[in-house]
Amino acid sequence: MKLKTSFLETPTRNKIAVYSIYNSPENLAVFLCHGISYSCIPAFFTTIEGISFAEHLAKEGFNVYACDYLGYGKSQLFEAENEVTVQTSLESVEISIDYFMKKDGLKKLNILGWSWGAQVAGLYSAKHSDDIIKLILYGFKWHFSRWNKQGFEFNLDEKRKKHDLSFIRSDFTNNETIIPEALENYIQQIMLIDPDSPNSPRQEILAHSFFIHPEKIICPTMLIYGTDDRTIDEKDLDLFYKRLSCKDKKIIKVFGGHAIHLEKGYSNFLNLIVEFMST
Repeated sequence: MKLKTSFLETPTRNKIAVYSIYNSPENLAVFLCHGISYSCIPAFFTTIEGISFAEHLAKEGFNVYACDYLGYGKSQLFEAENEVTVQTSLESVEISIDYFMKKDGLKKLNILGWSWGAQVAGLYSAKHSDDIIKLILYGFKWHFSRWNKQGFEFNLDEKRKKHDLSFIRSDFTNNETIIPEALENYIQQIMLIDPDSPNSPRQEILAHSFFIHPEKIICPTMLIYGTDDRTIDEKDLDLFYKRLSCKDKKIIKVFGGHAIHLEKGYSNFLNLIVEFMST
């Protein structure tokens, strides 16, 4: 299994970095959507004992695709363009999935979004339901109405947020779940690839109560989150779950924090994801 990196040019001459690992004789595929702070390599290709979450999925018989949204990681966003938003991130995913589906002759694929990436994956699934086999919303927060500017421990008026160790470690809320090797590899990847991230999506969060209408999601859907994930509002998540239009749906709470796939419970988490996509 080899990670391949390519670049797609948009109509506005921006470039989107896309990633792929091929290991499915049956052409089964899953697309991964990263969060609000870090691009795909730290998010999904950080290794534990020499193998990443994306590589685990490939070992289970899936072709794995991902992209860096415009303004993140290796993707290029010209300064003259609009700010990074959930819409520009959705467009990055739309262009990337269209590329992979045409290139590899796919009719449908699975999609997984982590954290803010779950917003992007959910919006894509609602808009392109015919393209999706199953949707996984991981570490997902629906409503942002309780958030305010004072709740952020950094200056949102700056164009980009510089990442420091305390900020990076905030994804790992329980010392008992931390795998030191994974955390160290995560930090190294972030400092190398994502020393900062755009603040405009965070500003957008404060201006909108929510982004996804669950009634518009008709594909089979899994909501999965950690026991120690401080970003989760369980009552709000349960309401989202009840309002989903799809009949095949499940909500699962597992041991871990906001980054379960990099914590001690990652093996069980991975098995649940693979089982859902395989049945």
